[in-house]
Amino acid sequence: MTGRAAHSTTAGPRPRAPGRLVAALGLAIALSLASAPAHAQQEERARLDRIEAELATRAAEQRKLAEQAQAAGAEAEALTRRLSAVAAEIQSSEARADSLERDIRVVTRRQNDKRAELAERREQMSRTLAALQRLSRQPPALAVLRPGGALDVARGGTLLATLVPQVEARAAAIADDIEDLRTMRARLARDRAALDSTLARLDDRRERLAALLDRRERDRRRLQSELAQEKKKIASLARQAESLEALIDKLEAEQAERQRLLSEALARAGESRPERGKSARDERRLAGLPKAAGDLPLPAQGAIIQAFGAPKELGKTEGVTIRTRAGAQVVAPYDGRILFAGPYKGYGRLLIIDHGEDYLSILAGLDRLYCQEMQWVLAGEPVGAMAAPARTGSAPSSRVAADRAAGTQGPGPTGGTDLYMELRRAGKPVDPLPWLAASIEQMG
Repeated sequence: MTGRAAHSTTAGPRPRAPGRLVAALGLAIALSLASAPAHAQQEERARLDRIEAELATRAAEQRKLAEQAQAAGAEAEALTRRLSAVAAEIQSSEARADSLERDIRVVTRRQNDKRAELAERREQMSRTLAALQRLSRQPPALAVLRPGGALDVARGGTLLATLVPQVEARAAAIADDIEDLRTMRARLARDRAALDSTLARLDDRRERLAALLDRRERDRRRLQSELAQEKKKIASLARQAESLEALIDKLEAEQAERQRLLSEALARAGESRPERGKSARDERRLAGLPKAAGDLPLPAQGAIIQAFGAPKELGKTEGVTIRTRAGAQVVAPYDGRILFAGPYKGYGRLLIIDHGEDYLSILAGLDRLYCQEMQWVLAGEPVGAMAAPARTGSAPSSRVAADRAAGTQGPGPTGGTDLYMELRRAGKPVDPLPWLAASIEQMG
C-alpha cells in the first residue's frame, strides 16, 4: 500500500480529460486505503482493489473512445464537404430541369400556334381549289353561246390567272409550315428526352445525398451510444466506491467534475465536426456576412414569386418567397449555428440560423430537415428539402399534362412548393436580395 501512496503524491494536477480523470479517481481510492485504519477488513480492501482495476479498464476505454471521436470528427468534416458538393450538383440539375421545362412550354405554345395557322391556310386553300374546280367544269365553247358568256369566259380566265399564283404560294407556305412542325416536334422530343435524363440524374443524386446523411446520422448515434454506456459504467463504479464511508468526501468533487467532462465529450460527439481549435474557427464562421453581400447562394433553385416589402393583407412582406420544384434541395445561405429546427405554427418546418454580427436567416416551408439545433452548418451545406412529388417516377397528372399540351403553365417549376426566406439584422428584417444578387443573376 505504501507504493500506491507514493505514486499518488507524484501524480501532479488533476487531469481534465475524462479517461485521466477516472485514473485520478483510482488514485483517490488508493489514498483512502493508505489512510485506512490498520484493523480495516481484508474484504473491503479486496473490493476496492477490484473497483480500482475496473476503473483503470474504463479509463483505457475512455481514451480509446476519445481517439475514435477525434477520427470521427475529421471524417464528419470531410463528409460535410461531400454533402455540400452533392447539394450543389442537385441544385444544378434542378436549374437544368427548370430551363428544359420552360423551353418545352415555349415550343409547345409555338407548335399549337403553328397548327392553328396551318389549319387556317388549309381552309383557305380548300375554298380556292373549289372555285377553280367550278370554273374548270364549264367548257369555253358552251359558255360563249350563253348571254354574256364571252364576258364570263374572259373574267374566268383573268380569275384563273390571278388564283393560280396564289394557290402556288399557299401550297409553298403550307409545305413550310409542315416542315416547321416537323422541326418543332423533333426539338420537343429532344428536350423531353433531355428532361427525362436530367430528372433521372436528379433522383440519383438525391439518393446519394440521402445515403450520406444516413451515414452521418448512424456514426453520430453510434458514438453517442458508446459514450453513454461508458458514462453509466463509470457512474456505477463511482457509486460502489461512494458506499465506502472513507471515500465519500474524496469522490464527491471528482464525480461532479467527471460528469461535467463526460457531458462535454458527449456533446462533442454529437457535433458534425471536431472541436479542436473551435473558438478561433467559430469566430471566423460568425464573421464576414456583411462582406459577402451579393455572393450568398440561393437557398433553393426556383423563381422568386414575392419580393421583400410586397404589400399583403396586413402590412408588407418581411422576406422573399421562392417557388421551387417538388423535392427541391435547400442549403444554408451562409455559415452559422442552427438556433431552431422544427415545426412552427403556420410555417411548416422552420430553420433559424445565427450567422453572427447580429445577423439571422429564417427558412420556412421545408418538408424535411437534415440538421439539429446548435449544429454548425457551412454555406451551401444541405439543411433540408421541400415536399417531394406524390409518386416518384410516375407519369405527370392529367392537369400537368394538359398544361404542357396547351403551354399554359405558370411561372416557376411544375408542381413546386414555396420556400420563404427572411434575413434579419439586430432583430429587424432586411431585404435579402442584395446578398443573393449573384445567384439570381446566374439563374437568369
